[in-house]
Amino acid sequence: MQTKIKRPVGLLILLFCSYFFISLAKKAIQNVYSLIPNEYKGARENSQLGLMITSQTLGYTVTKLVGGVLMDRLNPLNVFIYSLLLISGLLFLLSISSHWLIWLLLYGMSGLTLGSGWPAVSKLLRMYVAPQELATWWGVISSSANVAGCIGSWLSIGIFSVSTVFLDNFAWRAPLIFIGTCCIISALLLLVYQHFRIGYLPRSDDKIYSKTISTKSSPIEISMNNDQSINPKNLKSELKHREGCTNQSLISKSTTGSYKCTKSNQVEIFDEKIEEEKKNAINDDNHDKCLTTHPVKLSVIHQISKLFQTLSPRQRLLLGSSAIVHMCSTFLRYALADWIGVMLLMNKEAYSKNTANLVVSSYECGGIVGCLFVGVVADINLFNKRNLWASRRMPFIIIQMSITCIALLCLSWIAEHNVPLAVPLLVSSVLGITVLGSISLCGVLAVELAPPGLSGTAHALSALAANIGAILAGYPFALLAEYINWSGAFFVAGIASGLSVIPFLCF
Repeated sequence: MQTKIKRPVGLLILLFCSYFFISLAKKAIQNVYSLIPNEYKGARENSQLGLMITSQTLGYTVTKLVGGVLMDRLNPLNVFIYSLLLISGLLFLLSISSHWLIWLLLYGMSGLTLGSGWPAVSKLLRMYVAPQELATWWGVISSSANVAGCIGSWLSIGIFSVSTVFLDNFAWRAPLIFIGTCCIISALLLLVYQHFRIGYLPRSDDKIYSKTISTKSSPIEISMNNDQSINPKNLKSELKHREGCTNQSLISKSTTGSYKCTKSNQVEIFDEKIEEEKKNAINDDNHDKCLTTHPVKLSVIHQISKLFQTLSPRQRLLLGSSAIVHMCSTFLRYALADWIGVMLLMNKEAYSKNTANLVVSSYECGGIVGCLFVGVVADINLFNKRNLWASRRMPFIIIQMSITCIALLCLSWIAEHNVPLAVPLLVSSVLGITVLGSISLCGVLAVELAPPGLSGTAHALSALAANIGAILAGYPFALLAEYINWSGAFFVAGIASGLSVIPFLCF
């Protein structure tokens, strides 16, 4: 009998706020880079910024893969709290540094710290949100990153303007200190919630695997904790206890004449059955991949192989196809957020710095709508016909990526022509809705393909492909734009986004 999952609303609110601050920390350098005096930056500003973004994304990719796999064995809330505390320390170090090479090193370390943030959040959502609401809450929490992207640059400018009175040329350090302080406060609030509402949260002694061994008397339930394994001695003692109870029951029944066999024969037959149950139970423990008689090794390769053994060939292909779309959409997510303003500023006659920031904010606002609206619509079960689609998320992803392709082709043309401001604002909003909506649904699709015990591993593999796209959106995309213009680079990205959904059409 399945019990209804109780949703911890307080925890979800704290996760939204905390992930908002983590997202601000992830784009801290991008938001303050234009405010840093030129003497601290080198001659090739765009290339250096792209190199820093790529170093962060590399660290983010490694930690997100490993953290996502190990999240099936660790306490996700504790991991998330540690990420908040570590990133706050790195932001404080960034605020007292003055050379771009040091920023490069620290920003790469920040990627290693930030990588475990979203796997922890996704694991918490998978554990404590009802399946029919998973896409909705997934979109709500992930939209906090878009809120951060929408107001991040304006928030940095505001803090910079206020701090100029006190810090003069060092005012660019104030936004970094502010974000680091907010991360510490969020971590403390999560610790308080964990202490007082521990009943809702995952702990190291929660039971995650269970198996029932049936005997003649009654079933024996064996559970394995996160930090424990099955003890054969306990199993034998339990079976021995059952043996004694059943012996007494058989003896009492034999005295009433209900059984034709003698008492000694009954006990002898039952002894043989008990020994057989012992052997079967121990053999099953050794055979079952989830239950072992030795401590579980936190092996990434072991978890991945277990996932592929669990999934059917059709599910493996679907996971790979979803990972391709996830990679392409994540590439567009960061390419647009980091470089759309730079592309527009190439046409100085039509776009100013404030106008470029406004277009970026419009893109992030569209992302908020995309995460929320698409998640809700996808949970309504539209297109939920199993004879047409392998997953009910697929038609939404195909539609969104097709719209993204058209919008990117329009954007590449808009950047080189003088058009009313409403046009780039509209196109950027549409891109935010479709790109961020696709990312959200690709993550949900990966999690839903795997059983709950391996959902973190499935999401980690999809996120690995996504972060490869994020890496390509940094320094490699900047190099491509140096060889061809920015409009041509985004034109190529638009074509790639349209081609990425072709594998989905094969299902």
